[in-house]
Amino acid sequence: MEKQSLYTDKALHSGASYSQGIVSGDLVFVSGQVPVDPATKQIKGGSIREQTHAVLQSIRAILAEAGAGMDDIVKLNCYLTDLKHFTEMNEVFSSYFNEPYPARITVGVQLIGFDVEMDCIARISSGVKPVCIK
Repeated sequence: MEKQSLYTDKALHSGASYSQGIVSGDLVFVSGQVPVDPATKQIKGGSIREQTHAVLQSIRAILAEAGAGMDDIVKLNCYLTDLKHFTEMNEVFSSYFNEPYPARITVGVQLIGFDVEMDCIARISSGVKPVCIK
């Protein structure tokens, strides 16, 4: 199956060997997003709430390039530097989604300079064509 890379300047791309997102068939695979401003390369937000908003806004921007939205996410992986932040992250997370919520896993990991990272898989609604494929 063919795959196409997605790109938006509304989300960080470090220049490393990865795509912000990949479209394959009717699926969108979004790479791990971190709370870093794509223009300044500075961390957005000091609190877990602010960082979670920043990450989900980046995911939203990448999905939009594929013609998808937050409610199209079927699976989301969340990585936290400290699982004590789960409740605050989950409150912000819940504000971005409607039921049925995506399948999700949240794990504790070591991240450098920020407290949350997320990646996801979404399904593009039939008949919608991606708008910014690289």
